[in-house]
Amino acid sequence: MPHSGSQPGNNGQKLGFTYVNEAAVSRAKPGIASEGNLQIMPLSQMRAGERVRVVRVDCDDANPRLVGMGITQGAVLTVLSHLDSGSVLVECQGQRWGLGAGMAERIGVERWEAAMPRMTLGEATIGSRVRVVGYAPGAGDYKRKLLGMGLTPGTILQVKRHAPLGDPTEIEVRGFALSLRKGEAAALQVVPVEGEANLGSDGQ
Repeated sequence: MPHSGSQPGNNGQKLGFTYVNEAAVSRAKPGIASEGNLQIMPLSQMRAGERVRVVRVDCDDANPRLVGMGITQGAVLTVLSHLDSGSVLVECQGQRWGLGAGMAERIGVERWEAAMPRMTLGEATIGSRVRVVGYAPGAGDYKRKLLGMGLTPGTILQVKRHAPLGDPTEIEVRGFALSLRKGEAAALQVVPVEGEANLGSDGQ
């Protein structure tokens, strides 16, 4: 049965979540294999911060429980962390869940942004909400500065203003206003988040 808990992730932080007992998952059954053409991968292989869409769930008697949690085909999840035990912490519809290692191997996902066009922050429309998905090749010092500002992959922000000639770009992230120089905005790769039905209340 699910039970509440607080366990340290591999980043040393403690996250409150509900852990799902995977006793109903057959350990003798192989996990979902990667399918190159379809870009389907086991949830267990996704990195912290990645946004994924569930494509397949093959967790035996645990399937109905996952459906009740909203983890079903088409659901969008955010991978929060991996535990030393192999369990994966995810967020789905504003709720945080801990999925056992065997269960995470049997949930097939694809990257949510895989089919979405990337753009730089400087190209994003004023007023739009976007999610950080990476950094431009050769971003170098800009990338380090952006990471220091908390603009890590998975972060959602809103574009408030582009100054004339694109310098600076003003954004709002986690309730704070930030200004990015033209080079910084050009180094930050984003995708639009409009239409994501499974965003939490804070967009994380």
